[in-house]
Amino acid sequence: MLMTLDPPAALRLRLTPVTDEEDLVRWLSTAQPGEQFIYHRGFLAIDTSAIATNLPPVRRQMLQRVASRVADLCARGLVQTVQRRHGDGDCTYIVIAGKRLNAARRRLHQAMPGLLSWSAAR
Repeated sequence: MLMTLDPPAALRLRLTPVTDEEDLVRWLSTAQPGEQFIYHRGFLAIDTSAIATNLPPVRRQMLQRVASRVADLCARGLVQTVQRRHGDGDCTYIVIAGKRLNAARRRLHQAMPGLLSWSAAR
């Protein structure tokens, strides 16, 4: 099956809710292994593209920051990512907290006491 970057017209018109980086960090500060966080619904490749998206520039840039942060956390082995497909060009993007996240939080807390409680309170 050939997949294109041009979603159906109905999807191009829909503005998807975008989670910001603060929401992600707040969740990360308390997430236990296996907990899930939905950070986007739509088609990430299109919704982060300056050329193809219908998202306003501010929302697109916010989504790009969240997606980059998720990719970095995944590369570090702190989270896993999955997609739940609903249809053509319509997926839910989910982050799952990994076991190494707790150890990383403990090391961060030892290095910078009070930081995690400060970020969770914001």
